[in-house]
Amino acid sequence: STPTTTPSTPQLQFVDEQDDDDNNNNPNSMTLEEKMEQRKFMKQLQERGITVVSAFEGYAFDYGMRVGDKLVGVDDQPIEASTTVDQVRNMLRGEPETLVTIQFEREGLDGIQQVQMPRTVVQINDVKLTTLVGDPKDGIGYIQLSGFAANAGQEVKRSILALQHAAEEASEGESSLQGLILDLRGNPGGLLTSAVDVASLLVPKNSDIVSAKGRGFPGVLYRSRVDPLLDPARTKLAVLVNGGTASAAEIVSGAVQDLDVGVIVGQDRTYGKGLVQNVEDLPFQTALKFTVAKYYTPS
Repeated sequence: STPTTTPSTPQLQFVDEQDDDDNNNNPNSMTLEEKMEQRKFMKQLQERGITVVSAFEGYAFDYGMRVGDKLVGVDDQPIEASTTVDQVRNMLRGEPETLVTIQFEREGLDGIQQVQMPRTVVQINDVKLTTLVGDPKDGIGYIQLSGFAANAGQEVKRSILALQHAAEEASEGESSLQGLILDLRGNPGGLLTSAVDVASLLVPKNSDIVSAKGRGFPGVLYRSRVDPLLDPARTKLAVLVNGGTASAAEIVSGAVQDLDVGVIVGQDRTYGKGLVQNVEDLPFQTALKFTVAKYYTPS
């Protein structure tokens, strides 16, 4: 069982393939003025075309794609106003190592630009940034963690080890990592087991990290089974949070706070989603998402 990261948290939810978990756009519940505004907005989107909203470093970015590029063709197939995002996605997809040619327009450049890149399986890392901040000799590390996919624990572990090594080099062996800032702002969560993996790097061995309890759901307790990478006596820990910190990210911040191994810093309360949900596939490409338990921090 894993906490999901959907903003709304009903106890039971039917999900259709075309449903984006938000029924607020149901045309039957909209006024005439709202319908006219929606049509106007959709027309503006069509005129704007399909644009790049994120270009992954190590892949599309390195081949020349940039945020804001307007796609006009894929492998000489034109992208028109009526072309949907799903259709463009299907054009781009294919067997790994096969080549795809992308035509696009970029503001400030005349004419149509073109890049060619090999298709590949893209792995998106949860750790977006690992660096020393301020004077490197001060030994203050920073890790930005954007999610909790399956490898989040290993990514954070590698980041901490890299920061410890960098701090020792910067101080010429006189000191190691003096402080660590773990940035969980805007982190929507992910896998419950990955939250446990990350928390285990920070809290004492055999510490309770999170428990889950529910009606008809066997109670389960997750506990740290490994020695932490951080020694609270030597490395001070601060966890940054905001209103977008949710689910698995709250498990980590809650464990850090309740076990008194660091401080939580933020102007807003975290999102406050403490639900464990399962998803069961149904016929006709639909699914049922239902809450099976609530999770609880150590205290």
